[in-house]
Amino acid sequence: YTSDAGWNYVKSLVANLDGKVANGSGAVHKSVADGEVVVGLTYEDPSVSYVKNGGNVEVVYPEEGAVFLDPGSAIIKGAKNMDNAKLFMDFLTSKKAQDAFGTQLTIRPLRKDAELADYMKPLKDIKLLEEDR
Repeated sequence: YTSDAGWNYVKSLVANLDGKVANGSGAVHKSVADGEVVVGLTYEDPSVSYVKNGGNVEVVYPEEGAVFLDPGSAIIKGAKNMDNAKLFMDFLTSKKAQDAFGTQLTIRPLRKDAELADYMKPLKDIKLLEEDR
């Protein structure tokens, strides 16, 4: 978030938007799907949902690379039902659950051995960038 090169890229990107800036990430993919704009920069999950549901859209990943932020799950320290919480975490990371995420939903599974639906591009085929932290 402190890279001058990164902010310069953002400035040049904004200059190419022709004054069309959505008021939230939810409006971006909807505007593309509705044909109001030709392209939008937004999150993978809601965009892929349009592809999954037969929308006339295509998800394209920047050739420069894309950043993926892993989702998180946690157990609260001292939780009343600690054993059940641990079982639930085991389920979330199980092959069965991760396969369901990758084949029935539009969220990217964390497991590399999880199955993916044909509407999801395999992570190995996307150039990845590391986020500055």
